[in-house]
Amino acid sequence: MQINKVIVAYMSPTGGVKKVARAIAEGFEQQIDNVSTINFITPRFRALQTSLTADTLFIFCFPVYFGRMPKCIYDWKSLKGNGAPAFIVNVYGNRLCEDAPREASDFLTAHDFKVIGYSESVAEHSQERKLAHGRPDAQDIADLKTMAADVYHKACAYEGDITFDFHNDTPYKPYGLVPFVPMKLTDEDCANCKVCIKICPMGIIDPDTCSVLDENKEKCMGCRACIAVCKKKIRGIPPQELEKIAQKMSVVMANNSERKPNRYFLV
Repeated sequence: MQINKVIVAYMSPTGGVKKVARAIAEGFEQQIDNVSTINFITPRFRALQTSLTADTLFIFCFPVYFGRMPKCIYDWKSLKGNGAPAFIVNVYGNRLCEDAPREASDFLTAHDFKVIGYSESVAEHSQERKLAHGRPDAQDIADLKTMAADVYHKACAYEGDITFDFHNDTPYKPYGLVPFVPMKLTDEDCANCKVCIKICPMGIIDPDTCSVLDENKEKCMGCRACIAVCKKKIRGIPPQELEKIAQKMSVVMANNSERKPNRYFLV
């Protein structure tokens, strides 16, 4: 297959996926001149028409939440692959990817992509920064660039007759419940810039109050994008709730303290 363009698409609420995507893009730039990146984190972007051609290699990067693909991605109804090959980059915090690769493959296949493989790539955990702290590091970046070269050559050799098979058609695991939805910790210093409203992947922050209304709290993914972009640093989680989250994360850390490698699989 002739590959004339590579698009590295990503959503990165707290910055880890963006670092992974940037390293992958640099790896592709060593193979082909026409490489671009797109950030699909906002509902506004996903509402735009995104239609590819069959000679474009689509790299689909996102954070794994509770072993699943972010549920906001399902509203990207305008995404059209038109037979383009796709490679999935599941970015996780050194725990598990679980159903996310298979779910993303099903999503892309439904949008007329040919999935040629996927990766499990590690970045610093968004809920507990001590887990996979500092990753992707120099070794990760080198691994990601090597992976990009392999994916490119696989795509060039791809004949379009097979797609990646997970050999698993069981139901996806349920989405986990977010223990606490981020909020404004004070009203006094709010700049009313509305950036948190624009960045929320689920589009659930109320424009009048800059808060998530009770009826929308179950939709929150706990991605912390709104916390990351707050210019005044007044959006967050109350200390007592953070302590509860830390207690739960201590168990996760204890069970996942060993450094996990970046892995990838191709047809």
